[in-house]
Amino acid sequence: MINEIIDGVCEMLKTNYPDITIYTEAVEQNAQVPAFFVYCTEETKIHRYLGKRWKAEIQIGVSYYSDSAEVNNEVNTMLNSLFPLSEFITADNILRRGTKQQLKNIDGFMYFTVNYDFFFLCFDENEFMRQLKTEVRSVKNGRFKT
Repeated sequence: MINEIIDGVCEMLKTNYPDITIYTEAVEQNAQVPAFFVYCTEETKIHRYLGKRWKAEIQIGVSYYSDSAEVNNEVNTMLNSLFPLSEFITADNILRRGTKQQLKNIDGFMYFTVNYDFFFLCFDENEFMRQLKTEVRSVKNGRFKT
């Protein structure tokens, strides 16, 4: 499901910024700028909730790399514009709502993060029904007889 969320964020970026390259994998050399880099952060959590229900709290990070002479100004402006755009995305043909949007300054570089939380069911593939032993009983004089 994480890949579907990342694809939904990339689609939102592609719709609103068609001329900007979007990367979801690390690029060692020859990256085209301006560009977005979309990734799942380390703060993503998936934990058991109730019974077979699980809750996924997927945090997506978006970095923007500029080719402008005023890099800081353009990066801050671009990442600020993501607040309203990331509120709703379509992932796995379902409209998902982004929450906890924030800008983070890590090592002097700005990152935008947004959470997409949802519940899902997880079934054990090897779960079998138990074998039940059946007995036939008859009633005689108001008492059970086996």
